Amino acid sequence: MMADSLKFEGELPELLIKVLVFFDLFDYPLTAYEIWQNIDKKYSLLEVIFSLSKNKNIIDEEDGLYFLKDRASNINIRQRRFNYFYRKLKIARKFTALFKICPFIKTIALANLFGSYNLRDKSDIDFFVIATSGRIWLTRLYCAGLTKLLNKRPTDKIKQDRICLSFYISEDHLNLNDVKIDEFDPHFHFWIRNFFLLYNQDKTYQNFLKANIHSSLLDSAAIYKKKIFLDFLEKMAKAWQLMIMPPEITKALKNPECVIVNDQILKFHVHDNRREILKKYEVKINQFF
Repeated sequence: MMADSLKFEGELPELLIKVLVFFDLFDYPLTAYEIWQNIDKKYSLLEVIFSLSKNKNIIDEEDGLYFLKDRASNINIRQRRFNYFYRKLKIARKFTALFKICPFIKTIALANLFGSYNLRDKSDIDFFVIATSGRIWLTRLYCAGLTKLLNKRPTDKIKQDRICLSFYISEDHLNLNDVKIDEFDPHFHFWIRNFFLLYNQDKTYQNFLKANIHSSLLDSAAIYKKKIFLDFLEKMAKAWQLMIMPPEITKALKNPECVIVNDQILKFHVHDNRREILKKYEVKINQFF
């Protein structure tokens, strides 16, 4: 497929293909509205629908879902995963009710969805947490400790429906551009846009999106007020957690794309497959452009 196969003038058809190609890597067809959401609404929803209809030589549609040519089998996959998602969502909401008791948590969201309701049956449940400035270690101590006590942490043998707490950030570090693996990082682009919000305080989630999607000034800067006793507890929580950190995480610290450990970001993706996804994306996109 070459770019001259696209029938609508301008950049919109190219954007649509890039969105569909990425989600095709996860076997996930999209509604026109979901496609529109993933191109940052630069164009109207009507323009998106019109362009999709003009490129039927590349894009197929069935039951309101759009996908690349000859990939209709993804519709059944999406329908199955919809049921898996709601089972996992019930679990996630129960733990959110427990997590938000912690006074230092500002935002809780489901991450790594890559589609509105796209979770595999055997997968764990990935949480993304934004903590109050200067309290990221106390936040992790509470959340990780609670799931450990309830025996709900994922293991090498059991991952299904377990609670994975592998990404925390502090509200004074909402912009995550330094986490990108490259200047061009499609994984980051779609990862940011596909969280499922579970809990939010003080418009923290909205500020997070603005910092990463629109690159605009935040509505209000995070203010860190020193509290000596809590600062002491934060340092103790950090020291203890670093001391008991599993060897596989300590070893992975050598690769900052996988594991990041500091007072603003705690990212524990020991097996980070973003490079692999980027290569697959580039191979597939080159078939069209």
